[in-house]
Amino acid sequence: MNDFQKTAKEMLDFIEKSPTCFHAVVNIGAMLEEAGYVRLRENEEWKLVKGGKYYTERNDSSVIAFAIPTETVKGFHMAAAHSDSPCFKVKEKPELTVEDHYMRLNTEKYGGMILSTWMDRPLSVAGRLAVRGTDGIQSRLVNIDRDLCVIPNVAIHMNREMNKGVEYNPQVDMLPLFADVAFDTDAAGTAETADGPQEKPALLGLAAEAAGVDAEAILGEDLFLYIRQEGRFLGIIGVSDTVKATSYEAINAWEKMGVRVIMLTGDNRRTAEAVRQKLGISEVVAEVLPQDKEKKVSELKAQGHKVAMIGDGINDAPALAAADVGMAIGAGTDVAMESADIILMKNDLRDAVTAMKLSRAVIRNIKENLFWAFFYNCIGIPLAAGVLYPAFQIRLNPMFGAAAMSLSSIFVVGNALRLRGFKSGFTPLKKEAPEVTRKEIEITHAAAEGEQCILKTPAEQNNRQDVKQEKERTNTMTKVISIEGMMCNHCTGTVQKALEAVEGVKAVTMSLEQKNATVELASDVADEVLTKAVVDAGYEVKGVTAK
Repeated sequence: MNDFQKTAKEMLDFIEKSPTCFHAVVNIGAMLEEAGYVRLRENEEWKLVKGGKYYTERNDSSVIAFAIPTETVKGFHMAAAHSDSPCFKVKEKPELTVEDHYMRLNTEKYGGMILSTWMDRPLSVAGRLAVRGTDGIQSRLVNIDRDLCVIPNVAIHMNREMNKGVEYNPQVDMLPLFADVAFDTDAAGTAETADGPQEKPALLGLAAEAAGVDAEAILGEDLFLYIRQEGRFLGIIGVSDTVKATSYEAINAWEKMGVRVIMLTGDNRRTAEAVRQKLGISEVVAEVLPQDKEKKVSELKAQGHKVAMIGDGINDAPALAAADVGMAIGAGTDVAMESADIILMKNDLRDAVTAMKLSRAVIRNIKENLFWAFFYNCIGIPLAAGVLYPAFQIRLNPMFGAAAMSLSSIFVVGNALRLRGFKSGFTPLKKEAPEVTRKEIEITHAAAEGEQCILKTPAEQNNRQDVKQEKERTNTMTKVISIEGMMCNHCTGTVQKALEAVEGVKAVTMSLEQKNATVELASDVADEVLTKAVVDAGYEVKGVTAK
């Protein structure tokens, strides 16, 4: 068994043992304690020591784990994850008897889910119970560990449109059939046993039995449906980041500039090595955590190097903040951009090279201006002061002195203006033209099978397309929204997503340079609706104009 299969099996085992979030928290707690973590309770005093590892639970549904460093704390890293478990929650009155013939569980949809995936699968109920104990109210985990209910699909003759897509009503179509499969029951809800007819136990009775408590002691419950079908390892899907065509060009440019390039990545060594060879990077550090990236940056700085860090994710934020110059990709996370000194507007490493070239050109220009100003003043000021007059009878006319000072300013400003002609040296990427394909011939089949098909020539097809496009242009309205507050590609992406969600919006084109959004409308959408979408996204609308 390879590492991937082992990891998959461990995950499947964990899921099987954790039908609800409450069970998951208990199992995670056991794993933490096995790793040396000590549980802390919120109603007790915490006695923390250096080097100690601790965890605590909140509401039996969340876990917080942390470690105390042994050295002096200069800062800390926090990693958090919110994982939801969309499912069906059992309501307070769980049983619904339908026409005295069968029983359904009264459930409600919890979180977002694909409803159809719950159908025709063996289901059961798990969660927690609040029970009355000798020491007060206690929480008890419960798992009715057997097939208990099912959400059935109806036969095709009940709905002929089934295969064309069905919209399910969770409160009507998704209520599961509930039965105690341990014995047969009649319509009255009784069971034939050796001792005669007996009442069928209700859901809370089954839950109390599974939890090992009396049903009368139950004060409250959080119960959920879960799928009992076992998970299976089907295969491995390999996913890798594609190397942009411009990355090799950027790396090569840095090498020519005398810049040492190091790749820091959390990916495995095999993947990192493949990328290193493809890009021609001399050094790579793989399988590193966020703090390891920061540590590497600090080590390089301690060696006397000037370090620039480029990153786009949350994991890169500590290293970006620690570097002499942090560069964040504009399409990256907000945390990365907040930690960086420079934000690259495009997802292109060549922009980082351009930033370095431009900074070097600026520094070189400043040094040139300082040199020539110093050189000029060293000659002009003594001459204007009459230093050469006693020996050589040479003095500078004040008018010439004023002209010379103006000429000096013109020279310095002119030298600085040369930066306007700065070129990155890179060729802009051209979008590949769409592949030219042969002209399609539309084939329209007659209604009756076996009748002759009608073939339309390319000319007829093109004419039809022209008419269709003209009709679309006639029915399309375009509005330009002037927006204040957009600073990067992340901002434009947020606004674009908000506008595309508005009903009637056909297409959205963003312009960060012009600070506007061009919106194509399939139907008339009020300016107020478009404005509200942008404002709700966190940006200010200056005006809306129709084109």
